[in-house]
Amino acid sequence: MRGFDWQGRGDPGSRGLEANSLFLRLQVDGLTQLGVDLETLLLAWDVPMSGLECMPDRVARAWSDRFWVVAEELSGDPFIGVRLAHLVRSGLDDLVGTIARRSGTLGDALGYLSRYGRVLDAALDMRVEYERDMAIIVQQPSPGPRPPRQATEYVVVTLALIGRQLTCVPVHACDVHFRHRAPRELATLRAHLGPHLHFDGMYNALILDRELLDLPIMEQDAATVLRLRKEADELLRGLPDDRFLQRVREAVEDLLERGAPGAREVAERLSLREATLRTRLRLRGTSLRLLIDSVRRRLAMRYLQTRQMSVPEVALRLGYQDPATFGRAFRRWVGCSPSEYVTTH
Repeated sequence: MRGFDWQGRGDPGSRGLEANSLFLRLQVDGLTQLGVDLETLLLAWDVPMSGLECMPDRVARAWSDRFWVVAEELSGDPFIGVRLAHLVRSGLDDLVGTIARRSGTLGDALGYLSRYGRVLDAALDMRVEYERDMAIIVQQPSPGPRPPRQATEYVVVTLALIGRQLTCVPVHACDVHFRHRAPRELATLRAHLGPHLHFDGMYNALILDRELLDLPIMEQDAATVLRLRKEADELLRGLPDDRFLQRVREAVEDLLERGAPGAREVAERLSLREATLRTRLRLRGTSLRLLIDSVRRRLAMRYLQTRQMSVPEVALRLGYQDPATFGRAFRRWVGCSPSEYVTTH
């Protein structure tokens, strides 16, 4: 039956992208705890009971995406991802979770989650950026179609909860960014993530006060971390090496001062054909335009915070000939003008 083929669902654009069945099982259990009948769930999900019992460690991500669609339909809850994040409450008992749980500080834990997250699940492919007094936890865009909104909210809320779980301190985000559109009602998300929510962005991200990264982990154990990191590094080496997006960002940054670089210029810098560059970016769920925007945002915040350049000078450094155009872009990224940002940061 089709439900047995956990690798067979999905389109070519997401081929090879996998979800961790441990998380999927926890989500199924959580949904049944909320009163959804298991047989009804499996029927709507197109999975037989025998398929659930023989679920492999990793499944095609399309099965996970389908779960979230079915979960909302059967629960009638448009914020089922938020509810399940609180109900499931990751025990951090897997390899990567244990490394995080035994780390010295919250910053160390986030660094390890960023490094090893994709060992567990493509949805946990993250990076941590630092902008003066802020730490930005960015969920890397994954190849193929965007996951359902509920899946994204589950991951973001789970990351917020992990910070509180590790430190036993209320860790609140300064800002939260989502790639998806704003839902009709925001009260539920604000209750769990705070008031400063942004939608229709380039990435999903939590922005934290950098001082929070110094919070100690309650169960820290340096010897355990050292031992488990060796195992995690071995697993990481078994995954496809993908520094490609970072190489593109670096090329864009080098070329920006002459204006927004085109695909031909970036491709030449990377010794690629232009068509190859576009294809590789598309398969990673992004585009050159989105990456240029991301690099400009990051650099703009850095330059303005140092206060070593005026707003027009920052605009030129980022390849904008007109400071007004830069101002509009900056307001879209951050929600205020460059001069207002300098005043408040």
